[in-house]
Amino acid sequence: MKQFSREAEQIMMERFGKDTIISLARTENATLYARYVNAYYENGSFYIITHALSNKIKQIKANPVVAITGEWFTAHGTRYDME
Repeated sequence: MKQFSREAEQIMMERFGKDTIISLARTENATLYARYVNAYYENGSFYIITHALSNKIKQIKANPVVAITGEWFTAHGTRYDME
């Protein structure tokens, strides 16, 4: 994981350290899916708040590479172990 400067980390926490809406993109069978999700930022990671049995979670378990975007940023990454 890339480490932010102290100033950047503070901005991320101020902006996203609480419930916020971001766009989450993921794939299934070479088809791209995107939707807005409730999330929050903590310790260098975004945590998505959703139902554990949702299609989003099934897709992320099958292909852990995701992309997210907000008002002024875009990022991509890999999920942590969800088990």
